[in-house]
Amino acid sequence: MSDRTTGVTASLTAGFTLIELMVVTAIMVLITMVVLFNTGRFNSSVLLRSLAYEVGLSLRTAQLYGVSVREATSGDFNAAYGVFFPVSIINVPNASYSLFADLNNNGIFDDGTSAIEENFLLQNSFAISDICATTGSSMICAAGCPSPLPAGITSCTPQSIATGITISFKRPNPNALIIVDSNTSQPYAGAIITVSSPAGSTRTTSVTSTGLITVQGEAQ
Repeated sequence: MSDRTTGVTASLTAGFTLIELMVVTAIMVLITMVVLFNTGRFNSSVLLRSLAYEVGLSLRTAQLYGVSVREATSGDFNAAYGVFFPVSIINVPNASYSLFADLNNNGIFDDGTSAIEENFLLQNSFAISDICATTGSSMICAAGCPSPLPAGITSCTPQSIATGITISFKRPNPNALIIVDSNTSQPYAGAIITVSSPAGSTRTTSVTSTGLITVQGEAQ
């Protein structure tokens, strides 16, 4: 009888108390929140990296079009091709920028909408947060200066780009012509396009006058 009573008592006292259940539930909720937060951050990082590559791909496409024999308009095989990044899209989520045919080969985007080959639309509330141009050891930017400055750059002037940057390519060379604010008398040695996520993370795509396109350290 004693053994039976002891067994019944043990079975009745087995399991979790209310406090233990609350602690376990709290731990599970905390772990779930951490997993969801890290998953969202990881997804945002992947999308941001993808966007930086898309900017690089649009520049590479203009370069390929520019050095190949591609017909821009009826019978016109001599046009250069470029990408125009206007200041008006800076920090504007889901904005777009254009790849165009430079029909008059002047290095700027002034041939009208008929010359646009493709519009690249930013999505998921991502944005281009800055555009910069470099020459020698100095750089100018449409918004603010990056911190730290890129390697080899010792000075930067913010809010010095009024309308935008045009990066164009014309055969037979893969070199890039980098023009700021339609000032064709002063081409630049490089351009840096910064993309940002809604959370504020950034990634850069750069191009040099020799035609090298780099996505944050990864040459294309």
